[in-house]
Amino acid sequence: KGLIILVVASLVASLAHFYTVKWILEQILDIGRTLEYLETMGVPVIGNGDVTSAEEAARMLRETGCDAVMVGRAARGNPWLFGEINSYLGTGVLPSRPTEAEILDTALWHARTLCERKGEARAILEMRSHIGFYVKGMRGATALKRAFVSLTSYAELEALLLTIRSGQEYNYS
Repeated sequence: KGLIILVVASLVASLAHFYTVKWILEQILDIGRTLEYLETMGVPVIGNGDVTSAEEAARMLRETGCDAVMVGRAARGNPWLFGEINSYLGTGVLPSRPTEAEILDTALWHARTLCERKGEARAILEMRSHIGFYVKGMRGATALKRAFVSLTSYAELEALLLTIRSGQEYNYS
């Protein structure tokens, strides 16, 4: 494991996957020399790995000197992360996190969009893997994830999310 760099003829950019910023700082590899080498080639370096917040994105840029940051799994159920990074890098201020209602509305939008593009049956199956990321940290999230597994239609998903959104108690059994 370590720094992965792909070099291809006529390269437009390179991706440097740093498994974690902490890992970089603990390794013997001379990341600075590697980045200097890429810089002499005139190739922008995109840092990736362990970017889970705006603060981590800023830290990666600062500590590695890379030109850009790529976000991976941390964006699942958290599409706001990109705006937070943009805002933080531009102003140094983190915007407010979305409310629970905004998160649930976004999950519903995500499900509707999938239904339109892939058909309801396939969309609901796919949403089962996404929905857990949206409800992570919410009251009753574990039970909610169990309830989502048995959903077979958009109407069922919508009814469940709207019940949660309204603040009504949901029978998690």
